[in-house]
Amino acid sequence: MTVGEDSGGILLRFGPGIPVEEQDVLRARWRTEAAIPASPRSRRGRRGWIVTTAVVAIAAVLLWLLLRPAPAPEVVSVRVQAPAGPLHCGQTADLIGVVTTAGHGGPVTYRWLRADGQDSGELVRTAHRGERRVRVHLRWTARGPGRFRGTARLRIAHQPAPMEAKASFAYVCP
Repeated sequence: MTVGEDSGGILLRFGPGIPVEEQDVLRARWRTEAAIPASPRSRRGRRGWIVTTAVVAIAAVLLWLLLRPAPAPEVVSVRVQAPAGPLHCGQTADLIGVVTTAGHGGPVTYRWLRADGQDSGELVRTAHRGERRVRVHLRWTARGPGRFRGTARLRIAHQPAPMEAKASFAYVCP
């Protein structure tokens, strides 16, 4: 109910409403203080950042799973086979190391140690899953006249204690 000034009374307002004189001031204040709604573009930017982060995280996990080092297979035994007969002038001995595993795939780390002091350094041969016998070779060429007995040891590195086997061959050159 509004009592008008024509009746000589006081202006009274009941209920919601803002005096006309104050409406323009309040409208101006409302326009400057109102929160600006997020634009669709900024929402897309946030979604894009979240999607990019998720993709990078998934790619990192997959890369780690693919590139992590495989555990070494359990080595059950090792032996070395040398040529049965003597080698003659300039021939090459092919010593064959046979590493028997439990059948799990993974890297087999080994080295050849020759009796003349030569060391092959650490070598790696990857055993495939289900492969129980891994063969590795040492080729030893002898030259010049003389006689000697060549002995080579095959040492497997990744066991609680290194495993070794050795074999020898004879060289004869008149």
